[in-house]
Amino acid sequence: MIAELLDADVPDSVAANADRLELPVVVLERAIRFVDVTEEVHSAIVADQYEEVVFSRHVHEVFTGLGMRRAEVTEIVEAAAELIDSAVVLEDLTRQVLAFAGRVTPTKDLLRDWERRSRLTPTGRETSTSGPEGWLTAPVGAHRQEWGRLVVPHPGDLGERARMPLERAAQALALHRMIEQNWTELEMRAQNGLVDDLRLGRIPDEAEATARAHALGLQPGLTYAPLTIRVVESVSADQVMAQGRLTRALDSVRHSVRGVGRTALTALRPTGQMDLILSLPASRNTDVMTEVCTGRIQLVVATP
Repeated sequence: MIAELLDADVPDSVAANADRLELPVVVLERAIRFVDVTEEVHSAIVADQYEEVVFSRHVHEVFTGLGMRRAEVTEIVEAAAELIDSAVVLEDLTRQVLAFAGRVTPTKDLLRDWERRSRLTPTGRETSTSGPEGWLTAPVGAHRQEWGRLVVPHPGDLGERARMPLERAAQALALHRMIEQNWTELEMRAQNGLVDDLRLGRIPDEAEATARAHALGLQPGLTYAPLTIRVVESVSADQVMAQGRLTRALDSVRHSVRGVGRTALTALRPTGQMDLILSLPASRNTDVMTEVCTGRIQLVVATP
């Protein structure tokens, strides 16, 4: 309600009734044309709508461009984080982190105790906010074939500004996997990246390295053992067949590690080398490397 009271005060009863009815009351202290008021309101509404249209178009252009050049998973996640201006995490159905973009959030804080925190936040069939921390999540994958989800741990009051880019990122990731058709490759890339970062000294902070490793499924341990396995091929071996044997060998190694209740990060090299970081329990009676090398962990590499 708008009222012109040029030479009078607003009665207390008007304010009281407005509060009771939850009715906005605007009092004008000078004469003004009604059309001037409506023009201002209309301009504000149109400006907001135009801003949303521009943002929507920008989001569309970003993810269309990423799709056209078959961008990597990390690029898609980073693009979503930049558009939302908040950290974004991609996890699989086992709560392992496959990719993330922290923006200004330190990695050790973003991924701290990730699996437990993730399990407290239920997975919905559509984009929604839930869980004790108020995570904004979007499922990734075709209907009833979801293979992961995107998470914005700190969405704040971004609303549609966060929801739209997150859903477009989820669509882009689903299309990426349809093209790749190789889920193991996606997981291996994530582990490969971490092992390379550790090997080359790119992660100076132990807390960050630990958080990333645990988020990728490496169980906490007091001892971590590095291990390298080489699959020797003849010089004349067919490269396609050799790569297939190397991949099967890696699958055998990972299966053997899981079979004895251990976890490991693995990295596959083009030279036929497999690098592992094993999480082992502390033992006063057994040297870790002795345990690994003498076969208590049966790393059987079977090649045809």
